[in-house]
Amino acid sequence: MKHVFSLFTLLIALTGVKAQVTSREVTPEPIVPFAEINFSTLPDNWLFSIEFQTDKVFPEPQGYSKELKSAIDKQRLMHLMNRAKNKTTSVNTVTAPSVDKVFTANGSNGTPNDNSVAISNGGKIVSVVNTNVRMYDETGASINTYKSLAAITTNQLGTLNRTFDPRIIYDPMADRFIMIFLQGDSSNDSRIVIGFSQSNDPASTWKFYSLEGNRWGNGTWFDYPIVSISKKDLFVTGNLLQDGKSWQEGFKQSIIWQVKKQDGYDGIALSSKYYDSIVYNGRPIWSICAVQGGSQPWGPETYFISLRPGDASNDTVFLHTVSNTLESGSSKLSTRILKSNKPYGVPPSAIQPSGQYLQTNDARTLSAIIESGTIYFVGNTIEPVNFSPSVYFGKITGLYPSPQVTAQYISYDTLDIGYPSIAYMGGGGADKSLLITFSHVSQQRQPGTSAVYIDRYGAIHSYIRIREGDGSINLLADSMERWGDYTGIQRKYNEQGVVWVSGSYGNTISQHPTAIAKIKANDTQLSSKGLTLSELNVFPNPASQLIYLTIQVETPGLYVFSVTDMSGRELKKLQELKLPGGNYKVSFDVSQLSAGSYILKAVTNNEQILSQKFLVGR
Repeated sequence: MKHVFSLFTLLIALTGVKAQVTSREVTPEPIVPFAEINFSTLPDNWLFSIEFQTDKVFPEPQGYSKELKSAIDKQRLMHLMNRAKNKTTSVNTVTAPSVDKVFTANGSNGTPNDNSVAISNGGKIVSVVNTNVRMYDETGASINTYKSLAAITTNQLGTLNRTFDPRIIYDPMADRFIMIFLQGDSSNDSRIVIGFSQSNDPASTWKFYSLEGNRWGNGTWFDYPIVSISKKDLFVTGNLLQDGKSWQEGFKQSIIWQVKKQDGYDGIALSSKYYDSIVYNGRPIWSICAVQGGSQPWGPETYFISLRPGDASNDTVFLHTVSNTLESGSSKLSTRILKSNKPYGVPPSAIQPSGQYLQTNDARTLSAIIESGTIYFVGNTIEPVNFSPSVYFGKITGLYPSPQVTAQYISYDTLDIGYPSIAYMGGGGADKSLLITFSHVSQQRQPGTSAVYIDRYGAIHSYIRIREGDGSINLLADSMERWGDYTGIQRKYNEQGVVWVSGSYGNTISQHPTAIAKIKANDTQLSSKGLTLSELNVFPNPASQLIYLTIQVETPGLYVFSVTDMSGRELKKLQELKLPGGNYKVSFDVSQLSAGSYILKAVTNNEQILSQKFLVGR
């Protein structure tokens, strides 16, 4: 185990295999705000919806051939009666979290019912789905009426008649919200709509901006955004699809937008930049997942994950890095090609008790976070032994100098699961606690929302039932229903061990409303300092001559090490060291000290960031 000096790691820009990956960067003119909207003045239009049409449903972002999906579904059916029992759940070493609160939120209004949720430090919750937004307090009481995405800009953008794929994100550094949704599924009217709350009250004033979905003038439109924030910037990734063609035939490329978020908070013209033509061996890399900070926003560098999600089986992981902030003027995109220890692949469809299938789409990365220099990511996959729709849970360590990918499958013998999202649940430092939420269904259990806890030691616990379904989903005139293309999750930044999630469940009238839940950790060792070195890192303890410990430096800087007695009186200044980020073994001689208890301290920038007790014996 390692002691963590501070909350953030400044990692040196990645180097490695770059010759095969190319990209381009473009800085457009500043984007002026097009609308100022006060949510409190908008009419209550919770019944308003013109987006859902029986003859034209939301495009399926799949990327695999229909023949491949059909073959996988048939293979899965052959194994349903003989699936092995779940092998991923480890023996519990920490008490699992509890579900403290669950309430029904946004109604079923469009399909698929994509869920995204954010909660402020002040406890205000914003929940968005296709195609509406609602706001609540932590008790579940509504603090704003039901608004459709199509109506929130009150036509200041022009007609919004095809709004979809909403995302909401909370910035704990600015105490503000950012909302993103898309308009238009053709090159004639493709827009990325971005709203910045002008205060910490989401029910008040927002400034909205519009980024062109077809800046390239090549008959494409923007689909499937994934968003993250760094300390300074907002990032939006998405895929460009060609007009009039299926996903398999129409995919052109994936892009990354970088936006200076303070411009949006100030309500002035947005400075931005985008990276396109991201190509590996002549083929565009598609479906890029932005990596979000775990306990706090990361930066200045920002990471992104791509897989080859349309393949039946693959182990390639693309790790993209934007090296700096937009305002630095030096941000660059680089890509490294990694190999996972376990393959991923297109998942089979999930099966409801009604016998209707739920679409699982492809094996793209859906959600990712970075904490203490480690990236954790999740997505859909086939579990290759049981042939079941499962969660692919990956970890990237050693970001500098040699990143390594290890992965495992989260699967169950009695449950089909998919569309996971991940959040950090720990107390900082060496604490590895995570929460993964996902949709669940089986031939015996109606579609609902669950979660799985990964404790501070990396052990995977049994799944947590958040909201069971009351009926099967049946909204389309087809045997293949839409499950929802993503779930919502966010750590409560100022409340340790608390994560809020949002997901869908089937109701008694075959729709898929949203459930929002508060999940609270029950780990008795939860601490902002992480694990204590006295139990895990100091050897020997007590010591009589040399004492050894390991530390992890997250923020490069000048560190002053000293030994004090228990009253804080300095006995020995050990050394001043300028340390880059990384892991270190530390040792020093304690033979001059009398038997007793002492403290090893480290200070940087006049801030004490390590105070570790150790024992000397004779």
